[in-house]
Amino acid sequence: MKEHAYYFSAVHFIDTVDKEYEPQQLGAQIEILRALSTDWGSADIVLIGCGEQRGAGLSATSFAPDAIRAALYDLYYWHTDVKIADAGNIILGSSLQDTYSALTTLLSELFEAGKKVIILGGSHDLSLAQYAAYQKTKQLVNIANIDALIDLKEEETTTDKGFLFEMLTGKDNFVAHYTHLAFQSYLVNPVVLQTLDRLRFDCIRLGTIKENIEIVEPDLRDTNMLSIDVNALQQNEMPFQTLPSPNGLLHIEMCSLCKFATNNPKLSSVGFYAYQPEQDEQGVGAKAIAQNIWYLLDGWHAMHFEANLEDLNEFEIHEILHSMLDTVFLKSKRTGRWWMKLPNKKFIPCSYQDFKIAAANEIPERWLRSQERIV
Repeated sequence: MKEHAYYFSAVHFIDTVDKEYEPQQLGAQIEILRALSTDWGSADIVLIGCGEQRGAGLSATSFAPDAIRAALYDLYYWHTDVKIADAGNIILGSSLQDTYSALTTLLSELFEAGKKVIILGGSHDLSLAQYAAYQKTKQLVNIANIDALIDLKEEETTTDKGFLFEMLTGKDNFVAHYTHLAFQSYLVNPVVLQTLDRLRFDCIRLGTIKENIEIVEPDLRDTNMLSIDVNALQQNEMPFQTLPSPNGLLHIEMCSLCKFATNNPKLSSVGFYAYQPEQDEQGVGAKAIAQNIWYLLDGWHAMHFEANLEDLNEFEIHEILHSMLDTVFLKSKRTGRWWMKLPNKKFIPCSYQDFKIAAANEIPERWLRSQERIV
């Protein structure tokens, strides 16, 4: 990490804390990475703060990363087998593109070092720099984005309203699949949904998740990169919001989505964006995000209990043979989670509902959509 010293602020959040944490609190468990360190530490997961928000038309610096840390460090940590480190805050560049470049460079090197990364933003357009780290390592990526809006507006410069256009249609594209979760139909132009559908991407509306949140577990179990705009939460859950809506996800639902995503060995980065601490007088938003991160860690801990797909003795095997579909479903004996086999012999995450549909002599939509993308 020594060669990256100039990327980070010399003052770490821990230097501003005037209390002593209990041994069981995250504040005492987190490894603090200093600029003079020789590497990225021994941790499995690294926190990076990036308060850049010029892409949202706001002043450059947000104090959101440290506000979230203040809440996170107070939480009690149950899973000390999952090691977490905090690298501090990135110094913002003279331009928005300079900040993007710094974040991308750091993320790509952390990926190469085998680390998982949690990004504390900053405006939602930082997702573009998050994705660019996968481009830099030439890694195909499945992206999941939790947001009430779909930020696909075509603009001359990158903003938090149009970064998806560049991410999904730009040159040197490494997006294998994109899934948008919890969009609110009345806030989204139907033409945008038609565009994403033509690209064979999936958009799952808020109401669908509200009816049965388990339906999106397979989507999150198959993602490499997760981006979260906290405006996806309803206004009475997050009263500080810049784009308040009476509808949206509940805190407990967001925690569930975070755990779904990290009970997954493929996930390597999660970004939390659009939190505005200046409007969060009681710190409810910071506490909500901190608890989301706790559930990320809980999910990464639970991931170790799942069997390897190659060890078929650990799974119930269900063969579906009929005129419309010839495939195999696997159910984990350890966790009860499901996978289904595609014609290319690859198993993808699925739900019990997908199995029931197939058993009823119908083709699950998840199977069809996956097959379309292969073709």
